[in-house]
Amino acid sequence: MKKKLYNLVLKRSYTRSGGLRKPQKVTNDPESINRKVYWCFEHKPVRRTVINLIFSHNELKNFSTLLRNTNASSSLIRELSLEGPYTGFLPSDEALNLLSTNSLNKLYKDDNKMSEFVLNHFTKGLWMYRDLYGSSYQPWLMYNEKREAPEKIQTLVNNDIIVKIEGEFKNCDHSIYLNEAKIIRPNMKCHNGIIHIIDKPIIF
Repeated sequence: MKKKLYNLVLKRSYTRSGGLRKPQKVTNDPESINRKVYWCFEHKPVRRTVINLIFSHNELKNFSTLLRNTNASSSLIRELSLEGPYTGFLPSDEALNLLSTNSLNKLYKDDNKMSEFVLNHFTKGLWMYRDLYGSSYQPWLMYNEKREAPEKIQTLVNNDIIVKIEGEFKNCDHSIYLNEAKIIRPNMKCHNGIIHIIDKPIIF
C-alpha cells in the first residue's frame, strides 16, 4: 500500500512539473555570455515606480518625508508616477541630516522652495551609472548605443547639475559627482526610471 501511494505521489509530482526536460548546453562563448548578462540585468521587469521606491526604501525616509510635506505633493507624486523615464539622484537620510535646522525650517515654511528642492533631484530621461561615466570599457556597449559622458544634466526645474568623474573605470577606482554630491549607491531600477543615492543634497 505504501509503495502504491509513493508511486502515485511521484507520478503527480512528475506530471505537475511538466515532465523531465533535456539539460541545456553550457556555452563558453564570450559573446553569448555577455548577451545573456545584458538581458538579465537590463531587461528584468520591475514593477515598482520611482515613487514606490522612495516611500519604501530605508535610506530615503527623510526625502520621502519632504516629498509628502509639500502642498504640491499630490501633483509631484502623480508626475513621478508617470511613464517617464525619470532619473533620481536622491540624498540618503544621513546626507539630509547634514542640512542645518535653519535650512530645513526654511524649506518647510516655503512650499515653492520645498517643491523646487525635491524636483532639483530629478531629471527626465534614463541615466544609468555607466551612461554618466560614458566608458568604452562597458561590455554591454556592443548591444546598446554608446552615450558620451554628459558635462551637465538638467533637472525638472531647469537647473543644471554639473557631472564630474574622478578615477578610472577600468581600474575600478572611480567616483561620479553631481555638483558636490557623490553617488554612493547606483542603479536602483524602477518601472519608470532609475534611482541613485548620493551622499549630499543637491542645492542651488
